[in-house]
Amino acid sequence: MRRKALTAAIDAMSPFRRVTGPATRQHIKATLRASLNDAIGQQIITFNPAAHVEIDPVRKPKALVWTDERVAKWEQSGEKPSPVMVWTPEQTGAFLNFVAGDRLYGMWHLIAFRGLRRGEACGQPWSETNLDRHALTVMVQLVQDGWGVEASEPKTDSGFRVVALDDDTVGVLERHRKQQDADREE
Repeated sequence: MRRKALTAAIDAMSPFRRVTGPATRQHIKATLRASLNDAIGQQIITFNPAAHVEIDPVRKPKALVWTDERVAKWEQSGEKPSPVMVWTPEQTGAFLNFVAGDRLYGMWHLIAFRGLRRGEACGQPWSETNLDRHALTVMVQLVQDGWGVEASEPKTDSGFRVVALDDDTVGVLERHRKQQDADREE
């Protein structure tokens, strides 16, 4: 009866609950399996039931380019061809032209031409940006945690890297820094 009451209470809840994705299910299984393996090592249990749980493998979405045909289909149906879509060079140029007057143009330029991730570009300190040597060092990223934003290290060791800057990007960043200094003075 208790189980039926709990099931009824869960069914009565409003549908704000998110479905757990395949990657999250894999992480949950790995955590549970590791915990149960520790329990085996401490002789609390004799076998690990999580080792027999089968979960569908995680399939990463395939990145597709926004071709004219895919754009037309998306505009008509509202359905994206893939969760990961990539702009063509022409589309990237059109975007950069559109945001040319934006106060964050330096960040958009850096993401487009140097491949920084959003959190890396937002968290890039000037102390790790050497415009004279045409390089910046990625050491920190901003991560959204609920409604807050926190600074953290990149997720992987390969996230810590030196990014070479071309002359055009250096010029954009110099202008951006001058504008930031002027905004601070104002």
